[in-house]
Amino acid sequence: MMSSHSNFHTLSRSITPYLHEANKGFGANAKNVRNEEHLALKDLKIHLQEKTKSIERLIGFLEDVTWLDIPDDQTRTAIVDLIHIAKLYHKEEQVYGASLQADQTNKELEEFLLALDDLKETIQDVKSAIITLPKLDGYNEIFDELSRL
Repeated sequence: MMSSHSNFHTLSRSITPYLHEANKGFGANAKNVRNEEHLALKDLKIHLQEKTKSIERLIGFLEDVTWLDIPDDQTRTAIVDLIHIAKLYHKEEQVYGASLQADQTNKELEEFLLALDDLKETIQDVKSAIITLPKLDGYNEIFDELSRL
């Protein structure tokens, strides 16, 4: 399988700015945004829209990973590490979303929470494609046969 990106390292460098952009301007206080009086609802909505876009980009990146040829164990290990980082990111954003849910109900929050659900599902799919399925007896042979069709 091969992605539109030439390899995992190129692909991984392309997603890094999106993860950093998701938390830009909110720093260590991201979990306490709802407690900050100076953050207006409009600013919160904009922030949620930015986070949702970043999550959607991350989902696209993770989906691309499933189409990569994995030439060696080092690349496989890097992908497994990426899956772990994505899970931690998801968990952190889920806590953030839950903290807002108690006080907020708006379209942006709903879209953010839906994007988080999609991210969780994508992480599970990537984990299956990269870790679980290749360990099954006969999987690689069947996959190679299907690839030749």
